[in-house]
Amino acid sequence: MQTVESVDKDTFERVWKIAEEIGVQERHFNGLQTSYRSMASVWLLAAFGAIGFVLSRKLEVDVDRELLVGAVAVAGSVGIALL
Repeated sequence: MQTVESVDKDTFERVWKIAEEIGVQERHFNGLQTSYRSMASVWLLAAFGAIGFVLSRKLEVDVDRELLVGAVAVAGSVGIALL
């Protein structure tokens, strides 16, 4: 079994730099994933709010309320799929 003293110092430094770079890339990916999840949550909340607004108000439009709710739901689904 090798100990730390038996490893070449140059090899150890190269491996250590690779490990540090992998850590940096992983943290960057985790940050991106967190921001995408936040955007998807906000988009979903906005869609639910719009559906609630349509159902709670008597809007004076020539479109049936159920059809308008369906359109908002489809728009919310497409928005999340695009994210």
